[in-house]
Amino acid sequence: MTQGLRVEAGALDAPDAPDAPRGSGDRGQLSWLRAAADPDRELVVAAQRDPAAFLALYDRHFARVHGYVRLRIRDRALCEDVTSAIFTTALAKIGGFHGGGAFGAWLFRIAQHAVYDVYRADRGREGPLVEEALASLPDAALGPEEQVLARERAARLRALAELRRRYPHDDD
Repeated sequence: MTQGLRVEAGALDAPDAPDAPRGSGDRGQLSWLRAAADPDRELVVAAQRDPAAFLALYDRHFARVHGYVRLRIRDRALCEDVTSAIFTTALAKIGGFHGGGAFGAWLFRIAQHAVYDVYRADRGREGPLVEEALASLPDAALGPEEQVLARERAARLRALAELRRRYPHDDD
């Protein structure tokens, strides 16, 4: 038998917390709980007051953001540029971050949009080769040998697409 969890009205109020909202209803209480759970909360407030304080957020999140971008963008120079643009955008928009969620989640949303922008810009350049490469990715239904062959095929197609991008020629 499973017993449900019951929360009394006002139980989410945090009377011991100096900046907990009072009388703002459930929505304010939940907003405060989310903000209190964000380990970057104090750093964000400091960065909103003094942009130089953003460096601490940069140091804390750089490796994860760069790793996220690196997994999605193979070109090292472009990866570095996109990672830099993500943090530049975050710094420029830090004043608009109001703690409705975790800072890290907000930052990764910026990263996601930046990566999508790169994909959109590249979409027309590589044409059908990208589609062929995606189609040749391993299928879970394939056996181990077929998966290895499919990965090798996809790697060759990516290399060909990269060569085509670096050395464009007119086929028409």
